[in-house]
Amino acid sequence: MPARTEAEALRDFTRQVQRAVSRVTRAVVRVGGSGATRSLLLNQGDPARVTDALALSVLMTVRPERQSGRRAWTTRITAYNYAIECLGREVLRYDWHPDAPRDDDGTWVKDPHLHIYYPSGSLRRLLGDAHLPTRRVSVEQVVGLVVELRERIRERTRGA
Repeated sequence: MPARTEAEALRDFTRQVQRAVSRVTRAVVRVGGSGATRSLLLNQGDPARVTDALALSVLMTVRPERQSGRRAWTTRITAYNYAIECLGREVLRYDWHPDAPRDDDGTWVKDPHLHIYYPSGSLRRLLGDAHLPTRRVSVEQVVGLVVELRERIRERTRGA
C-alpha cells in the first residue's frame, strides 16, 4: 500500500533496508537529520559485525517525495556508501554521490562507482584510488555479496 505521509514513506523505506541488512547483522538502521534530505545509518555509522572477519557499513542519503499527481509518498535514494570490511580493513566500497563537491585533486565522480582496497603488488599500483564504474547498486545486492563472502569464509574455516 502506498505511503500516505512523508513520515510513513520514510518509515517504510527504513524497514525495507533493515530487513535487508538483518540477513547478515543484528545492527539497527536509524534515520538522522531533518528537513528534506535525511540520512540512513547502519549501526550509527560504525561497521556492523557480520563475522569475526567481516563487517558491513551502510550510509544512505534519502529524500521523501510526493509521487507526481498522486497523494502517495515515496522515498528516493539520493546518495549511498556501502562498504565491506575484512579483518578490520575496508576492502570494497560502493559509492554514489552525484551532488558531492570535487575531490582535492579536482576530480568529480558523480556516477556510481566501486573502490577496491587491499590489493597487493602491481594491482595496488594500478587500482590505487580508482573509481571503477558500476550501475547503481542496491543495499540488497550488497547484502547478497556479504552473504556470499560469509559462506566462503565459513567453508574455508571448516576446511582448515
